[in-house]
Amino acid sequence: MKLTNFIAKVLPLSLVICTSATLASTSLSGFKLAIVKDTVGSSSLKAGQFERGLDELSAWENNIDSFERAMNLCVGKIKTGQLDAAEKSCSTAIEEIKSNTSKNKRVKLLKALAYSNRGIARHLNNNTLPAYDDLLKAQRLSKDKIISDNLALFKASIDHSSRENVTTELAE
Repeated sequence: MKLTNFIAKVLPLSLVICTSATLASTSLSGFKLAIVKDTVGSSSLKAGQFERGLDELSAWENNIDSFERAMNLCVGKIKTGQLDAAEKSCSTAIEEIKSNTSKNKRVKLLKALAYSNRGIARHLNNNTLPAYDDLLKAQRLSKDKIISDNLALFKASIDHSSRENVTTELAE
């Protein structure tokens, strides 16, 4: 399916948000990730069966839209703690959506959600400045509540982390 057809026909009801409650080992603490619903692996990812979803995505044929695959791989990799691989998948999703030069609001939302996902992957991988940059890019593209909430959570976690570091340094 061509990206423009995908955006026009599938996107309006196709995004599912995965909350962090399903994974305790990686501290997502309230961040929300976007996957593309009704595609290979999405049901498993949504159900918290991350390894199964990744297996389904690995078996996905190369001729299917790679934006969908990359977005879902990104989430699966984040949820399984494979943060470097998650960042690469998110970057692929961003590149795929960038190839569509449309100024369409839906395209901007997709791009923003891909940046938001990558920002979360980078944050969890302790790449603070690139994570912040991605979340700011996402917010510039879309004022969607998910994105603004993720940015606020990021800022709060950085602020909290800074206070912990100062407290630790003062105690020593």
